[in-house]
Amino acid sequence: MNEIMKKTYELIDVLESSELMKDIDMYRRRIENNKELSSLIQEGNSVDDEYVLLDIKRRLYKNSDYKNYMNKYNELMYLVMDINQRYNELLGKGSCRKWK
Repeated sequence: MNEIMKKTYELIDVLESSELMKDIDMYRRRIENNKELSSLIQEGNSVDDEYVLLDIKRRLYKNSDYKNYMNKYNELMYLVMDINQRYNELLGKGSCRKWK
């Protein structure tokens, strides 16, 4: 197996067993088991009115489980964005350059 692929799989394995992923999973389960939060999330996914959506988000963020989940999720997304940026710096834009 290619060394880069091997190291990438190792990174994924480390990430999967990390405290960050354990926390995300814990908060996700708590949110899913909370009928009020689940209802608010479903309502927010089906609403087009920005004012209603803003009110739903405000009510969601009052819940510490939801707030902690979103903080951990954002932390994961920033980590993934950083990794992607580093790959892009190594690989370039990914399009062939026209030779003159």
